[in-house]
Amino acid sequence: MQRRRAAVRAAVTAGGIAVLVLVFADGLPRIPVVVDPGPWTVVAGPDVAGDAAACWDDPAVLSAITPAVWPPAPVTVQLVEGATRDDAQRVVACLADRAGYSPITVLGPED
Repeated sequence: MQRRRAAVRAAVTAGGIAVLVLVFADGLPRIPVVVDPGPWTVVAGPDVAGDAAACWDDPAVLSAITPAVWPPAPVTVQLVEGATRDDAQRVVACLADRAGYSPITVLGPED
């Protein structure tokens, strides 16, 4: 009987810890790491919201395509040829602030 109680207590504790980890992890930012080399294309969405135009004003952005379709489609941002890794990471962070739970993908020249 003691073993059964201990096992149940351990299972409940482990389940509680797992729930806390999932809740905490869900609040973490979803900013992918930009790997060298460029040039990069950033795909975010489809739920990019807010003032995404602020991201397009970055000097590292060559073009941004925001399809006006239903259902929503991802936003595609092409960075300039001479953009640095820091430039790309800045644009990614800008989009992450507006993407909510939508995925963000960074594509390099080989992708």
